[in-house]
Amino acid sequence: MPTMTYSLSSFTRLNTDMPAGQTFTAYASGTPVANARVTSGSLYLSAIRTYSNVCYLSLSLGSGFANTANLANNSATHAETVPLVSYSDALLTAGSGTVTFTVQQSVAGSGNLFNLRDGVTGTLTLNYEMNYGVCGAPTLCSVNTAVAEGNVTLSWSGAANGTLNTISSYEIQYSDSANGTSWGAWTALPLGESTPTVSRNAVTVKMGHTLP
Repeated sequence: MPTMTYSLSSFTRLNTDMPAGQTFTAYASGTPVANARVTSGSLYLSAIRTYSNVCYLSLSLGSGFANTANLANNSATHAETVPLVSYSDALLTAGSGTVTFTVQQSVAGSGNLFNLRDGVTGTLTLNYEMNYGVCGAPTLCSVNTAVAEGNVTLSWSGAANGTLNTISSYEIQYSDSANGTSWGAWTALPLGESTPTVSRNAVTVKMGHTLP
């Protein structure tokens, strides 16, 4: 599974005990990823102190946001990696910029909860999957002869695979007419099937691979 990582530096409010609701910022450096969705993620901080096991962090970067799980209760300076429990796909497209963190408390209470120490760095890691994209229809269809009593050859080109969505087959449809004026409904023609000797309308080619 592909991974995108933001490097975090230039943190503010160092060596300051922070209660719930206090904000701080860092600079996030990363390369945006388009047309994808986040599947999981984590936040790593190299030098922090925590004073409650009900403390977590919310963060925003551009129009993206995330919340971490609760941080461990450890008043000694330590490094910690905490998973993200909620997140938005917009984090992938935000690119480099200022990320704003808010200290949160998961139960009612008061007092200081969190402290960033000198030299702290971090990473925001996002695991993601590319979004499926629709296939492109053929742009040109033709037959080798307009009127025939035997076999004719249908050709088409210009079809394109979608993102993570490869064309696996095509469906050919035809319409019958006994007089060349009144035409019946479009009917799928299985490849290799012989057809009755009747007039044929223009053929439609449809791709047979669909999105999950």
